[in-house]
Amino acid sequence: VLILLFGYEVAGLVVWGIPDAE
Repeated sequence: VLILLFGYEVAGLVVWGIPDAE
């Protein structure tokens, strides 16, 4: 789960430029 969340955070950084991007 943590790995998936971390990957999601990274994706948010790349796509939106901010962490926890919904």
